[in-house]
Amino acid sequence: MRGKAQIYLWTVALAALLAYGAVPLIVKENQGAKNDAAQNLAPVVFYDEKNRETTLDDFRGRVVLVNLWATWCPPCVAELPSLDRLQEKMKGQKFIVVPISVESDRKKVASFMKLHGALNLGAYVDRVHDIQSKWIYAGIPTSYLLDARGNLIETIPMPAEWDKGSMLNKIQNAIDAEKPK
Repeated sequence: MRGKAQIYLWTVALAALLAYGAVPLIVKENQGAKNDAAQNLAPVVFYDEKNRETTLDDFRGRVVLVNLWATWCPPCVAELPSLDRLQEKMKGQKFIVVPISVESDRKKVASFMKLHGALNLGAYVDRVHDIQSKWIYAGIPTSYLLDARGNLIETIPMPAEWDKGSMLNKIQNAIDAEKPK
């Protein structure tokens, strides 16, 4: 019975997305640019929990994991605890997780994160849809690993277990590459 309920919920969620026009948010047309490590992310403005304008330049000097997500996206919500544990695990290193919700309501996003135990992460929103209009991505969650100078190392177009295994190794390697030799 549980499997049928999950299929039903996924079907309802997909139908709701289609009905409310959220498909452009999930499936963006590739406008001819490659989304690989040779491409850097276009400059964008997003907003923190206190409604302050924020850019990726605000995080220069640290390796950054940008995670695009939404409260209504089950895979996004499922990886929040892993992102939170990653931030806690990397405390004291030149690293930060920057979770940016594609939603506009910063108070809703901040409350949702607290409710789901994401206490080590900042709450950011793409309030004016700057990211949605300038970055090419096929869906959410999508994450971008950036070096300390803001250069794109890798795009991860799917959910991941961030605080262990290969993803943790990638992040640690990026941090180690920034250390003076």
